[in-house]
Amino acid sequence: DLLDCQKLKLISFEKENLYNFSYFSIVLPVYNTKKYIESSIFSIINQSFRAFEIIIINDFSNDGTQNIIQKFQSQFSKIKIINHSSNLGIYISRVEGVLNSNGNYIIFIDSDDILLNPFLFQKLYEFNIYYNLDIIEFVVLHQEEGKNNLFLPSDHKLNHFHNYSKNIIYQPELSNILFYEPRTLNYSEVICRTIWNKLFRKDVLLKTIKFIDTENNKKLHFNYGEDTIMNVLNFQFSINYSNIYLPGYVYNIRKISISHSNLGTENDIIICQNFFIYFKLFYKYIKCFNKNRNYFLFELNKFQNYLIKLKESNSTEYILEAIQFFN
Repeated sequence: DLLDCQKLKLISFEKENLYNFSYFSIVLPVYNTKKYIESSIFSIINQSFRAFEIIIINDFSNDGTQNIIQKFQSQFSKIKIINHSSNLGIYISRVEGVLNSNGNYIIFIDSDDILLNPFLFQKLYEFNIYYNLDIIEFVVLHQEEGKNNLFLPSDHKLNHFHNYSKNIIYQPELSNILFYEPRTLNYSEVICRTIWNKLFRKDVLLKTIKFIDTENNKKLHFNYGEDTIMNVLNFQFSINYSNIYLPGYVYNIRKISISHSNLGTENDIIICQNFFIYFKLFYKYIKCFNKNRNYFLFELNKFQNYLIKLKESNSTEYILEAIQFFN
């Protein structure tokens, strides 16, 4: 039976000292998620496997979230908190979590989501000790906020890269398969956009971060497509991948998500900026690794239509620069 971590009793904090090292680093960006953060943290510290640390990046929350995470930190020594003095976005928060981690493997969690299975870390550890993988994927289920309706979404390819055959996929197939659906050879979508139902070797993530940061030479307020571009690069820089058929993550469907809750009246301009960053990085990836352009062109067409609508109501420099770049 699927377990609801929110109803589990808290495992004694004293058990954390059973391990004095961190095999996993759990990276948890937070921004104004006071309503959800307690359940999210509980679902992590209730894991039966104890060799992990939690890195919480507080992205300038102002709703009382900081008080909650500080209370957890006072009781659980393996929680590390990084506080931002301004809102920098989820991408930078995740990067800082990786750079400040001690574990060899990273799991990303959004602060409005939870881990479903208290034995997830144990199963991932056992699986990885046997196969020594760069990426392990597990099952994510969706749940509409306020409802008790866990389900596998119809568009599950956005979350799940591969059918759960327990095969190990190696390079070059690993990076190339991201651009097509093998049965139909359809290049119209990238399979598996999300990064929060996967275990990543830290060294892989460091290569991805370097690739993205050397392009921009500045911090990115990057809240659109950051999962997709990171996934594409993670699969490029990994040697191997496999999956485990284990429901382990619950994605909370709510109207205002962590990625967009900090967008104010300049919403359209910020979306445009994020589109621009996303496509510049994708373009660089295609050029550097000689990948097929079909997906890029498919997405670009959608963005150009969006730009045309924006131009009619706004002529800001960023929109005009984007139009010029993509034309």
